[in-house]
Amino acid sequence: MNSILRGISASTMATSSTALGLFQLFGKISGKKHTEIIPTEPQEQKKLLERYGYGALFGVAYATVASRLPINPLAKGALFGLGLWAGGKYGLLPAASTSPLSSAPLSKNRNTMLLLSSVAWGVALAYADEKLQRRETRK
Repeated sequence: MNSILRGISASTMATSSTALGLFQLFGKISGKKHTEIIPTEPQEQKKLLERYGYGALFGVAYATVASRLPINPLAKGALFGLGLWAGGKYGLLPAASTSPLSSAPLSKNRNTMLLLSSVAWGVALAYADEKLQRRETRK
């Protein structure tokens, strides 16, 4: 599996696990059922799809450069997630999005949640990428 396919696969796993975790956490905080949290409106679904596309793009970038950096994979993932959050916060994601909600100012709590979920996504991405690489070398 080349780095492009590995990056797309790893980012899909990371995005799915992070989104599921956030849906469950939000459900516990808000008291809503899991089925009430999953996006049903077309604009919300589009936003979720944008996240998968954004994740795939950066998953490929991560898979391409990660093997060249001689540090712990989970630390690489956390740093990558932090960088992704910073890039998103300062204009990349809002500029790429067609949603008017993407440019709205964020509360401190929401911004913190996005920061932590980006780091968690980066760690999940690094873990998935590492497992896919090991699987590849065993063949």
